[in-house]
Amino acid sequence: IDGLDEAISIADETEYGMAVALVTNDLGAVLRFTRETQHGIVKVNGPTTGVAINAPFGGFKHSSNQTAKEQGGATVMDFYTRIKSIYLSA
Repeated sequence: IDGLDEAISIADETEYGMAVALVTNDLGAVLRFTRETQHGIVKVNGPTTGVAINAPFGGFKHSSNQTAKEQGGATVMDFYTRIKSIYLSA
């Protein structure tokens, strides 16, 4: 991959958006990548597996429980909320 723009483009080519990983030491690149990609979990300098069981997450696009978010009731605000969990490894 030639740079951040290409990494963002490739990451978002998929119709799914559960998790994505980025390898970099540039915090600015991490923040931009996180803002501009459609994934519920962003892992930095680590694999896309092994997330904390109690960490909030949701898939974007056709991943995870997207259809459950469309239900009303006490959790209707979940439909309007997009949560990302970011894992930074040293």
